[in-house]
Amino acid sequence: MFPRRLALVAALLSLVAGTCAEVCAQTARDPRAAAPYRGLFGGNNGPDENGQVLDFTAGLFGGYDNDLGGGESATVSDSSTRASSKYFGGQSQLRYRRNVFQKLGLEASAGTSSSLYTDIDNLVATSANGALGVSWSINQRTRMSLSQSVAYSPFYGYSLFPTAGVETPLVPTAPTFDTRVTKNENVTLGSSATFTREVTSRLSFDASANYSRIDFRGDIDQPGGAHYGGRAGFGYSLTRRARARLGYGYMTGDYGGSRSNNLQSHTIDVGIDYARALSFSRKTQLSFSTGSTVYSDARYTRYLVLGNAALTHQLGRTWLAQATYSRNLQLVNGFSEPFFADTASVGLGGFLGQRVRLTTQAGISWGQLGLSPKDADNRSSKTTYVSPALQVAITEFMALQGSYFYYQSEFDPGSAPLPEGLDATRSRQGVKVGLTFWVPLIR
Repeated sequence: MFPRRLALVAALLSLVAGTCAEVCAQTARDPRAAAPYRGLFGGNNGPDENGQVLDFTAGLFGGYDNDLGGGESATVSDSSTRASSKYFGGQSQLRYRRNVFQKLGLEASAGTSSSLYTDIDNLVATSANGALGVSWSINQRTRMSLSQSVAYSPFYGYSLFPTAGVETPLVPTAPTFDTRVTKNENVTLGSSATFTREVTSRLSFDASANYSRIDFRGDIDQPGGAHYGGRAGFGYSLTRRARARLGYGYMTGDYGGSRSNNLQSHTIDVGIDYARALSFSRKTQLSFSTGSTVYSDARYTRYLVLGNAALTHQLGRTWLAQATYSRNLQLVNGFSEPFFADTASVGLGGFLGQRVRLTTQAGISWGQLGLSPKDADNRSSKTTYVSPALQVAITEFMALQGSYFYYQSEFDPGSAPLPEGLDATRSRQGVKVGLTFWVPLIR
């Protein structure tokens, strides 16, 4: 069944690619087609060097989800929490950005979303989020930034697809749909700080720190957890396309409060960053980086090789295709063991004229949950997803949108304990349609 789905997806991608090529040829002949509505499609301009921007976005939507996830006081097999359901709801967000004399940048956002699930006792699920960020250009060579975020959700979800390519509104590099897996209320916090300094025209120094925490609410036997880490190192430009890295990173996590669940990772960041246009096409960019890490906890130590690669190709003026690969060690909130996984994704996105935007994503992650060398063959995990989306502008400030997603995860029986309510094997799919509104309050 699953290979048939992949074959169908491949056929759809081929069809979209063919349509894209034809549209791109038309776009090249008609420059006016290369000016899509900026606000609705994520391309709205930010503030100038001493200005501010306040945007309000809202939406009304309806859809269908075949699996809302277990959790709370229900058992995994409880059909009431696994039932499919139609849903209706709305969402809104405020986003503020300001620049002060090209030195100081401020950004703040707050949003909420609420859904009514009509087939599950009229369940109402409301989530909320907020974020604040500050960046400061101390001088022409030195820059630092700080950020803080908080979110509440009635559902727990996770993603194993890190950003490895060029993140754009046309081709997102991670799933854009809701990756919920269980109905467990939770609050998450995230903090980060970065510092960069250009020592010379070739030599640079950078440092960063991050913190992430999740706390579960309600009557569930699911411990929360937190992880934090930092990195510092130097980069040296060897050529216009190649850059050498030398640095050290540390990451630790504590899940459930037990000593055996105290996880540590020491990253020896020695590698090369490389990016260039390929000789056969100036519109095709290849980039990759390499590194290594030493992972340890109270039981064992592992030495791991890491890396990232991305291939991006511009099709015409308003289309982009991208393929990414990443091999990383991740500490994921909600899991008591780390993931060591390979992830690959492909994406295609662009505009059909001024009013229509199409994006298509697909990805797969395969690897190991928990790094014990004794039973590595029984700890494998695999996650796949496909998600096409279409957005049609009605006016400059209103658009129709529709999307579909298919998501499947598999964990071997020997894997570390999973979050409460998460089955070892599950698949989920759904559709969503709605209206989106964008209002520029301050320009």
